[in-house]
Parts: sequence; C-alpha cells; structure tokens
Amino acid sequence: RSAQPALKVQLPERVYAMDATHPLVSVALAGRRLMIFNLAKPQEPFRSFDSPLKMQSRCIANFKDKSGFAVGSIEGRVGIQHVEEKSKKNFAFKCHRHNDE
Repeated sequence: RSAQPALKVQLPERVYAMDATHPLVSVALAGRRLMIFNLAKPQEPFRSFDSPLKMQSRCIANFKDKSGFAVGSIEGRVGIQHVEEKSKKNFAFKCHRHNDE
C-alpha cells in the first residue's frame, strides 16, 4: 500500500455515487451529471452526459457485462443506461413503496 493516490482526476462537481467494474468506472455527480471513465485512459472521461432522471442521483451500479449501468434518484426512480450512445434499450421506471404498518 502506498500513502499516495494512484490517480487524481479533477471533476466539475461533487461526487454523489460511484461504481467500478474493470475497466468501467461510472460516476454520478451533482447537477444531474453522469460520467463514465475507461481505466485504460482514466485522465479523461469516456462519456459525459445528463442523467435521464429529473432529481438528484443517489446511487449507481454497473452491469456485470459492462454494457451499461443503473442510476437511482432520491425520488425512487431508476434509469437504465447503456454505454452505447442513444441506445434504444435505455429506459426508466419508478419503484412502488408499500407502507406495512
């Protein structure tokens, strides 16, 4: 282990969530921004775009096959995004909450 970081990347906003599945790193930022980094070239984003969700991102998780990721918001919506630009497979859905009192 080293006391120094292996890499530093300056980002335009605060990081709210991040997930890594080699070589894909997905980052959810403040301002509804999403960035994808390829660890082969980690200094610059592989893709950068706005979240498909209207509210602040809360969590992000990469697909095991590295073809995309799921991003969740504070309102309970989930957006499924693929790495390929403008994929017709992208969609969003809202989770239903149950009050079991």
